[in-house]
Amino acid sequence: MRLILGGIALVLLGTLTACGGGDDGGGAKTTKSAPRTPDRFIACDLLTQKQRDVVVGAKVDVQGRPENDFPSWACTFGDTPEPSAPNQVTYRGMRARVWAQKVPELVAREPASPQAKKFLADVLKRAGLTESDLALIDDDAACDLWNVLQDATGATVDGDTTSATQTVDEIDAQVARASTCSQGIYADVLAIGSDADSAAGRKRAETALSTIYANAAERLPR
Repeated sequence: MRLILGGIALVLLGTLTACGGGDDGGGAKTTKSAPRTPDRFIACDLLTQKQRDVVVGAKVDVQGRPENDFPSWACTFGDTPEPSAPNQVTYRGMRARVWAQKVPELVAREPASPQAKKFLADVLKRAGLTESDLALIDDDAACDLWNVLQDATGATVDGDTTSATQTVDEIDAQVARASTCSQGIYADVLAIGSDADSAAGRKRAETALSTIYANAAERLPR
């Protein structure tokens, strides 16, 4: 499930991807003396169904299929099976280095950046990196890169979070996005719905992002 938003500026701050489902690996009881075995990481579990519905302002209970960018770290739900579902949410949580290694590819295909190579080179230079450095980048440096990218795209970062809303007349929808990169964890949420109140949509995205980040910090594998 993927919504094609064309050259919308919000897309440069992340990608619209989906995740596959799976079991939660739970069931075994633990004692205080026995170390807890971490649950299997499933990106879709970073939000509950109720939280997905709340962030969109509509019931979104149809899970999208895995896609190429971050299939293990991202999830999409909508209110219909179609990629152009009128209400949908995409969210992701991953180690920052996983996101950073994809930056060249994400920038290269963004239609809003016709001079993608020059833009990427400038961003990397400002971050004190080369493209080859990304293969071995650590999580702290990856979050530094995220901050440079936000600045380069004109995003306003409040603390460690950036958020924005945009009305998309072509699909008669409101798009709200919130992203963060902090303590080595990248998290992002993008909600699409018919809510005309951009302030409310933005607030819901920010609230959902806090939940996604907290759950990712607890569950992400090292």
